[in-house]
Amino acid sequence: MDFLLGLQSSSCSWKKFERLPEKDKYVAICTLSAICIFWHPILRCVLFKCSTCIACYSRRKLFGYGPAYLGGNAAFAGLIANSLFRRVLNVTQGRVTSCLPMAVLPFLTTMALYNGAVSQPLLSGDLNCPTCTIVRGGLVGVVAGGMYPIFLALPVNAALAARYNTAPMPEKGNRMRFWFSVTQPIMRKMTFVMILQALFGVFLSSRHYDIYIKMLQLSATDSEDLHN
Repeated sequence: MDFLLGLQSSSCSWKKFERLPEKDKYVAICTLSAICIFWHPILRCVLFKCSTCIACYSRRKLFGYGPAYLGGNAAFAGLIANSLFRRVLNVTQGRVTSCLPMAVLPFLTTMALYNGAVSQPLLSGDLNCPTCTIVRGGLVGVVAGGMYPIFLALPVNAALAARYNTAPMPEKGNRMRFWFSVTQPIMRKMTFVMILQALFGVFLSSRHYDIYIKMLQLSATDSEDLHN
């Protein structure tokens, strides 16, 4: 019943609006738009190009979604390593079975490791050294985003090669040397990917440290304003 009354009142209001002159309609629409713009801060910042607010919004977005970007690069590195191992071992079966863990596991591992090594210590105040932050970010990029996908792709594709007999398997006394000879050229090809992951981890951690410093400065100014 209340819903029907609301519809009836809204239809009456719309009829009254239609009866207004064109000039009054234009004024009403402009007034409503102004109220919406000044009521919503993000929309106001975008339309008036408030650089400070847009920068703050982009910083929050980078701090929240930065580890996901690094994890996405790690997933891409995992797919590349998986493709290289499949080519070396002549594996053509189980494409989805090998690609799915090679994309999901590096993504989740890199995100968790970066949050545990960089993001959470910064937010809790346990990490106050810029050099340590950058080193941690670079190590996460290299280890979790570059080396881990390679070492993960080796047993996955080795199991597929042994199951489908696509490549000759080594004897018991020669396994380490065989897998080392298989992995070494792939590591060389993945060197560029690991360098990119390290650079991206360094860049992301340095930006996160800058955001952390600006957060401390804002909190200090807010506390001074409260005391004054």
